[in-house]
Amino acid sequence: MIRLTPQKAPLCIIVFTILILHSYVATGQQSPFYPVSYRIFNPFVFNPAVAGSKDYSSYDIILSNRGSENSLMGSFNTRLSKVTDNYVSSLPAPEFTNIGVGGFIFREQIGNARNTGFGASASYHLATDRDAKSFFSAGATVKAIYHDFAGDTELSIPEFNTFRPTADAGIYYYSPGFYTGVSVTNLFFVTDVADTLGLYITPITPMLFFHAGYKFIISDLDNMIIEPIIILEYPCKEPAKFEEIIKPGFRFYSGALSAGTFLNDLKRLSFFMQFKYKKTSLGAYFELPYNTAYYKEPMIAEISLGINLSAIKSGYQKNNHW
Repeated sequence: MIRLTPQKAPLCIIVFTILILHSYVATGQQSPFYPVSYRIFNPFVFNPAVAGSKDYSSYDIILSNRGSENSLMGSFNTRLSKVTDNYVSSLPAPEFTNIGVGGFIFREQIGNARNTGFGASASYHLATDRDAKSFFSAGATVKAIYHDFAGDTELSIPEFNTFRPTADAGIYYYSPGFYTGVSVTNLFFVTDVADTLGLYITPITPMLFFHAGYKFIISDLDNMIIEPIIILEYPCKEPAKFEEIIKPGFRFYSGALSAGTFLNDLKRLSFFMQFKYKKTSLGAYFELPYNTAYYKEPMIAEISLGINLSAIKSGYQKNNHW
């Protein structure tokens, strides 16, 4: 963990990346578009190199609602382990391999369109220090997405559906206090696919992600930590404003409780919290407009449930080791 003292290197990386991407403007949609909170709770969905970066298995479910729109995502990721002889006791001792794996499924309903998809991820992790507390990893995801558009009779747009495979790739560096990664999703969606009449375009495009976070220890005794977060989503196809690319966040840890904000949309207020009890975590995420009536722009409400079915093997058992 990093204490609350001036640490220039990680902050310079974040600022430098922001300045580089500021000159680019683009927009688009990635899959899945909802839920929003997976970017905080399950970042390996957009960066496969994150899979297996924790020394335990994580199983998560997120339910999301936005007015008439609903979505569901289930995921897991873990670091593969091996069993070696333990000369201190008669019980075998687990150790990690360098391989992480993960997978996810999702289904989202947005207006007349429905996306259903699944992915399988693999990553390779290399320690960058003698104590094996800092790692560099690279990973890839293969996935398939089925897109079904029910059509629009008023606009004379016919029903349209497609099933296409695609892939994601990423790199990631992480330590007990700092993490950062770069990834690209939907690599095979180089060209938009229109329906037979050329009226409807499949809303799935390649996306470039950058994400980073830094943990500052406020109190060792009370186990209080603050963590600024930043995610940049750079769509590769269409123009967008810079405020649509940058998505900052902030997280506060106090024992088994974690809470903060993630500004997925700078025009909306957001709040999330997560509570960990033994091997179970329960989280919630809310996003609502602050300058528009609720009935005109519904809020986003998401509930997450996480289960850890394996024991922590590294001995690093801080409460903020989520």
